[in-house]
Amino acid sequence: MLYHLAALYWRVVGHGPNGVECVRRALHFVPDQYRDVPLMNLANILYRSGHVHDAISVVTEALAINDAEVSFFVVYVYLSPCEVKSK
Repeated sequence: MLYHLAALYWRVVGHGPNGVECVRRALHFVPDQYRDVPLMNLANILYRSGHVHDAISVVTEALAINDAEVSFFVVYVYLSPCEVKSK
């Protein structure tokens, strides 16, 4: 849980590499049934750093674990490539 909170902190501060490292550590320690939480955090970091397709892959993996809590962020990530193509 602490690594997840640390990743959130680094994401808010705007230092993605530290956030990714904390998510990596969170994924190492989290029980399998809760892996979707740090994966969604990782997807958010990737998306905000411009890695939309990587974020889609991570969101897809998170939804395979738990699709009960679909957020607006998930929809936004899936629609982002459409925005890029239309510009």
